[in-house]
Amino acid sequence: MVMNKGQMYLILATIIVTVLAILRISLNIDFILENNKQLQQNLDTLELSNIENGIRQSLVNNYNIPARSDNINSFIDFARSSELGRSNTLSGISIQSEYPTVIASSTATMNVTIYNFLGSQIDSMILTWSYDNSITTLTNLADNTTTKIILSFNTASNTNYVLITSYTSSNATAVKNVTIPVEIGASKFIGFYRMAFSTQQSTPISEFTNTANMNQTQYA
Repeated sequence: MVMNKGQMYLILATIIVTVLAILRISLNIDFILENNKQLQQNLDTLELSNIENGIRQSLVNNYNIPARSDNINSFIDFARSSELGRSNTLSGISIQSEYPTVIASSTATMNVTIYNFLGSQIDSMILTWSYDNSITTLTNLADNTTTKIILSFNTASNTNYVLITSYTSSNATAVKNVTIPVEIGASKFIGFYRMAFSTQQSTPISEFTNTANMNQTQYA
């Protein structure tokens, strides 16, 4: 059977239309998949933001409780376990410092609580305290454990010190500078938190400091 030109043009047009339709469908699918990926990444960031807000709220809830650092870390552990049940991973480190009411030219002590939830042991951690450049070396900090140390300072006026923390694990090597504001007549809590939230789509990071004046009757 011999096709005339009209039939050939018709068949060719049909093929072109079919190819274009397939390409359009493919492009639409790619667009949908990309939008879905972006949506999931936004949801992951929102979920991490909710966890951050939960940490801040934990300080509000435990403001008048001496074991506030431990209770905040318990919330992080709860969030971590909850996310693991959904095949997500919450990992990071918290460094929480707290000192009682500072009296001018008198020695004050500062309690520092380090919570390792990196997902692996911290092989080595070095803390340098800018007040006197003293160095504290810690080793073999197991995952999901807390370590406490005590530092001291003496000042006649308001000032800022820095707690320089460097650590190494199989998952991370980092140096973090935590500013410690000291105010005469005040007692303060300074919580530093760094978290990574890993899902199948993304790994958003949150790093923030939460500071409270403990001399107030309440904190919000």
